[in-house]
Amino acid sequence: RNKAATEKAFLPGGWYRTGDIGELDERTGRMRIVDRLKHVVKTAQGEFVSPETVENVLSSSSLVRQIYVCANPLWPATAAVVVPVESLRGRDVADVHAAVRKELVRVGLREGLQSWEIPRGVVVSWEPFAEENGLLTPTAKKARRALDRRYGADLRQAMEGADAAGATGVPAPVVESTAADPEGLPTA
Repeated sequence: RNKAATEKAFLPGGWYRTGDIGELDERTGRMRIVDRLKHVVKTAQGEFVSPETVENVLSSSSLVRQIYVCANPLWPATAAVVVPVESLRGRDVADVHAAVRKELVRVGLREGLQSWEIPRGVVVSWEPFAEENGLLTPTAKKARRALDRRYGADLRQAMEGADAAGATGVPAPVVESTAADPEGLPTA
């Protein structure tokens, strides 16, 4: 019906623009979806969430130096990697975890985030996101794929713990990152 819009939706060679970023396996000819152009994700509960929007809201927290929010279609809510402010360094790990989690919920509710937007799984890492460690781009944007590679296992562990906690009524745990920095030293 709209010839111009239809033509715009297709790339040369007949590829359809879905808004996904894919990798083509030349050996098998299969396409694998690895990212989204607009970073809007539908959660397991069918709700849509924009991780960047949630990051912008939660970065206003006085305890957050940097935050990376991850949404996954298999999760009921978001998860986050938080680099806390330096004033928390040296404090008891459990106290830092509890304070960070409580603060994310407080700020999220105050700013009107929905329950699925407030991170249920939280990973604490003392390694700042920087261009030097590949976690920021040269334009100071979060290198989302690099952050996923670095913290993916920790985020999954945090979400598994959050799912288990939700079933028992116990508050969700905060996971301390086990990812290694470029020199191979623990980041926590």
